[in-house]
Amino acid sequence: MNKKILALSLAMAFSGLVGISHAAQEASVTDITLTGQVTDYIACEVDAPASVQFDNISIYDIGTVASKKPYKNNAGAVYDIILSKCPAGQTVSVTIMGTADAENSDLIALDAAPGSAKHVAISFWDQNLLTSEHLLIAANTGSSLVHSTESQGGVRIPLYVAPAQTIDSEKVVSGTISATTNVKVNFL
Repeated sequence: MNKKILALSLAMAFSGLVGISHAAQEASVTDITLTGQVTDYIACEVDAPASVQFDNISIYDIGTVASKKPYKNNAGAVYDIILSKCPAGQTVSVTIMGTADAENSDLIALDAAPGSAKHVAISFWDQNLLTSEHLLIAANTGSSLVHSTESQGGVRIPLYVAPAQTIDSEKVVSGTISATTNVKVNFL
């Protein structure tokens, strides 16, 4: 019986020491506050002209979509879109948004106004730099070629905008040209 009491006393004493040694090793707890913000993809800065002014254009200088020639005798205008502060290697394209022409839905319709030219609408073209071929950007549905930003995060997208004959079989009737459109930059 003395052995049982001795064993029980040692066990109780040992368990007390274990509890004491465990309490001595406990680490302090520190609260940490973590803050930040999750954002949408940071878009590039876009710089593009707010308007394009055409010189007086002869009805004979207006190009056709079918010929893939946006102009004759340089009747259009260069429309440069400049992107900056983009991630390097960001790929983008451009879509032209607006009221499609009733005679040719690939073109942007002229604003309905007295004295407007007839069988004419506005065309936007991208140029394939490898072939120098002009590629029509169909209104609302098409997009430009894909362009990539340089290592500094910028890219120039040169578009050509020109009045175009809407129907090859109809003669262009002279008048004023005014149209409203939006240029949408697509981040791919």
